[in-house]
Amino acid sequence: MSTETPTIDSLIEIAVRHIQGIDHDGNGGVMPKYPDFDYYPYDYLDFAEANLQEWLSSKDDFQKENLLISCVSNLKRALDCQIDCFLFAWGILPIVRKRNLGIDSKLSFLHESGVFRSRTVGRFLAIRNRIEHDFQKPSIEDLEALHDLVVAIVSVLHGCINDLDNSDAYFPVLNKDGENIGKIEMRYIVEDGTWKVSWEIEGEAINCPDAIHIDLKNPSNFAKAFRVWHTIATGEAYASYTPMIRKMPRQKNSWVDSGSGRSPRL
Repeated sequence: MSTETPTIDSLIEIAVRHIQGIDHDGNGGVMPKYPDFDYYPYDYLDFAEANLQEWLSSKDDFQKENLLISCVSNLKRALDCQIDCFLFAWGILPIVRKRNLGIDSKLSFLHESGVFRSRTVGRFLAIRNRIEHDFQKPSIEDLEALHDLVVAIVSVLHGCINDLDNSDAYFPVLNKDGENIGKIEMRYIVEDGTWKVSWEIEGEAINCPDAIHIDLKNPSNFAKAFRVWHTIATGEAYASYTPMIRKMPRQKNSWVDSGSGRSPRL
């Protein structure tokens, strides 16, 4: 038995090693709650759709340009609002707001949590930067691409909010003969934004019968815990184990800049 202190990185190695034997049983959770906003993401998406429809019917060039700019603003509001709804539902919005984080930091955090791919974030930021920071006139092609990206991100985050009902997870671990050899437990406490993670598996050098607690004091580990849980909890949706292994977090978090050795604070 190893005397090494168990960490989330220990669990990542173990989960990858046993990925074909991790079962889904006894998952529970909580009903998600939403913040008290006057408008919600799908309202802003409707506003953006209305902007595009008006653009198609307008004959006035000035009005058409104004409608495109309004559409960009409404799409950005839809994304901002859905990110905050996600953070609220998962009990970490007050912490994020206290640290005065912008949308770029929030998107980086969600990418590291495995919510969506870096290419999706990169495409959104490239289009957004051309319009908002380089002050380029948006084309209808830009708007259509931006619209599709935001709709996709809003939809994925909506699913992650509903996944809270599986956030108290018990995963039996089976060997190749289908015999139970242990368990992984991952429980999320919304009230204080904390993961409680434990595992006991036969033959593993590092086990963790007493739960370790992971919160946003270490955003990298919090993101890893979310990613491990989400990958396993949604495992039945994968056609093979290979994409599940690919989705598992890297032990060296990609937030870390190789030159400075530092990662952005969340």
